[in-house]
Amino acid sequence: MYTGVFTKKIISAYFKCSKVSISNNYGGLEWNLFRTGDVLDIKGLKIIPVHVDHSIPAAYGFIIKTSKGNIVYTGDFRMHGPLSAMTQDFLGEITNESLDKIDILICEGTHIHRGAIESENNVEKNIEQLFLENPFDFFLVKYDRLDWDRFRTFS
Repeated sequence: MYTGVFTKKIISAYFKCSKVSISNNYGGLEWNLFRTGDVLDIKGLKIIPVHVDHSIPAAYGFIIKTSKGNIVYTGDFRMHGPLSAMTQDFLGEITNESLDKIDILICEGTHIHRGAIESENNVEKNIEQLFLENPFDFFLVKYDRLDWDRFRTFS
């Protein structure tokens, strides 16, 4: 199992808080941990993980160097989050001179739309404005349980 260092921490914490089942039994796995800056050599492939910003922490894009060319997998990233500099790091790596060209680009996108994308900073300002304009002591909100940035915004 190849995974980022922090991803392993998330998995371990989740495992400690969950009932063991076939879907989360990770016993017996050999963990190979990586972080940005590492170069993984797996069966002749040079795989370079580079962090990207995402609402769920520990997201990566990958540069895969093969004997036939270069493959870039973007991962699921965003440009408007509080750690958008990490996505810029990834863009810097794929435009780096050491990567002659990208032969195959695999781009993930889960929330592609034409609407405006708000930063967490704007979300926080809008929430503050809602509290100022409404006589309520609390608001009920819903967001993904793994969206740690949104959790911090509401805490």
